[in-house]
Amino acid sequence: MKNAILRQYETYCYQICHYLLQREPHASRAAEAALLSIAVDAWFFTDSDEARREKILLTSIRTSLLRQGKSDTI
Repeated sequence: MKNAILRQYETYCYQICHYLLQREPHASRAAEAALLSIAVDAWFFTDSDEARREKILLTSIRTSLLRQGKSDTI
């Protein structure tokens, strides 16, 4: 059940990460981190679609910015 719900937002999450990072390997890792972060949020699975999309957006932006910060220091 949870996997099916997360899969519905997988592409959306990746698109946000890729738009922000512009590099496939970084975007994939950021999207994975974002989805793993969302997966432990029990409220996510009871939220409306609109609330889920908002959480995916914010979490994707946060993980992308963190990933960007790490790649800048390397």
